[in-house]
Amino acid sequence: MSSKDLSRVHSIQSYRENISKYGRFFEDLDTENAIKFIDYIEGHPDQAYFPIYKLKEASGYDDLDSIISLVTFFSDILSIEYIYQDGEEEKSINKESIKEYQSGDGFPVFSESGLEVENFDPSNFSFYCYLDE
Repeated sequence: MSSKDLSRVHSIQSYRENISKYGRFFEDLDTENAIKFIDYIEGHPDQAYFPIYKLKEASGYDDLDSIISLVTFFSDILSIEYIYQDGEEEKSINKESIKEYQSGDGFPVFSESGLEVENFDPSNFSFYCYLDE
């Protein structure tokens, strides 16, 4: 097993231990779904790309807010890319602006231009993740 693989295994085990010990304190996270996600990662070691449908399958969550909370919780092992379909173009969205939007403090901002998404339509918003190597 390579040092990268050992590091990943250690990170996943740390998450499992933290969820088992402190899960009841995680406000936006259902521990059962988090453990299911960890089980999925461990059972599918070649799965590195996680679009929304795969995150739903792996965690058992159905709603987007719960999926975002899950991804945020696992941010030490997942890299997330937020995207917005702007007409014919798919554009990257700034990660911090998504957190602010979730808390009701503004709208998402395009990463490249720094401009707020005009007439933000949540149906044009998406994201995907990669399991960090």
